[in-house]
Amino acid sequence: MSSSIKRAKTSEIWNYFTPIPSENFIANCNICKRKLSFKTTNSNLKKHLTSNHPTIALPSSTKGHQNLQRHQEQEQQQQQDPQHSQQQALTDVSDSTESTQSSTSKTVQSKMTTFLPKRMNIGGTKNITEKLMLLFIKDFQPFSIVEDEGFKQFVHALNSGYDLPSRHSISKTLLPTMYEQCRNECLDMTKNVKSVCLTTDCWTSVNTESYIAVTAHFLNDEFQLRHILLDCSLMKTQHTSINLATEIKRVVTEWGFQEKVLLAVTDNASNIKNAITKELNWKHFGCFAHTINLIVKDALDNDIVSSLLKKVKTIVAHFKKVQTRQKS
Repeated sequence: MSSSIKRAKTSEIWNYFTPIPSENFIANCNICKRKLSFKTTNSNLKKHLTSNHPTIALPSSTKGHQNLQRHQEQEQQQQQDPQHSQQQALTDVSDSTESTQSSTSKTVQSKMTTFLPKRMNIGGTKNITEKLMLLFIKDFQPFSIVEDEGFKQFVHALNSGYDLPSRHSISKTLLPTMYEQCRNECLDMTKNVKSVCLTTDCWTSVNTESYIAVTAHFLNDEFQLRHILLDCSLMKTQHTSINLATEIKRVVTEWGFQEKVLLAVTDNASNIKNAITKELNWKHFGCFAHTINLIVKDALDNDIVSSLLKKVKTIVAHFKKVQTRQKS
């Protein structure tokens, strides 16, 4: 048991696994909650990440590789020139004896004049990193904030032993890890659901890229209403009924809701209505807010209301000009 705890504190791979105290050399994957053995080495854990979570970038092991390479070079040199190796060994012993005496006094002085922050363990680092990720998940801050000098100094003042992850590590490792954790939690939440209702809509970003979002609504075992955004994906094809139906069916199939859809709520556009009713053969319910908006538009589309609106706009424009002139 002690060896398993020690390994958990020294290896970066334990950012993604948690040892089980009641079971020797058994750990839970933080992403998919699967139990894995690590009795001999961590290779089994790394293999699990590579096979089941390919989006996660494994921690590098360049230091270990460099040490191994240096050791191999020393052995080759000793085999080629044994006499030189013996002389070098005697020289190293002599140098180490002299350096030990001088380093003792330097160590005492350095402890008196310099404060070295205590290195954090894996658990403490993981806890702070999870809170750091909330900046990007909830507040939508840019990844580059971890490279801002002011933010670095702020974090160092709070905890000088914490090393900020790079923006590359955040985007390639930490964020995919949290996404898979969230997705697996949602899959566990919906595996016993017997029926769902869907809402879907298309929208265009400021970069004129078209997206489609699909959200599921259902009641859990405690009769509580839950909502899950199943997907928000880029629509590269035209918004025809067939293309919309194909994209919605892909999302529903990935979540295992093919036979569980009671109805779908969309706006009143003909393409999405046909996709739901004709292509997917689901019940369709028009969006209530969109229906009210259409009613208001139709109500305003007459001569009396148009004339009244024109007069109101003229009055408002007049008083705005008066206020501008008074201020000048």
